[in-house]
Amino acid sequence: MIEMTNLSKCFKQTQALHPLNLNISGGYILGLLGQNGAGKTTLLRVLATLLALRSGHCPGQLSL
Repeated sequence: MIEMTNLSKCFKQTQALHPLNLNISGGYILGLLGQNGAGKTTLLRVLATLLALRSGHCPGQLSL
């Protein structure tokens, strides 16, 4: 299970992730769709702990 509460990430003046809330239960497959620059890769990098959060809580972060 992955749970995200008020995730937010900025790069200088650009807000890559606006406050995001998401709960994914075990046994589900999730697809991320969006245009270029929507924050898909940033979200995955935060989950994989490759990027630090600006704010929010993500107890289900993946460990590599």
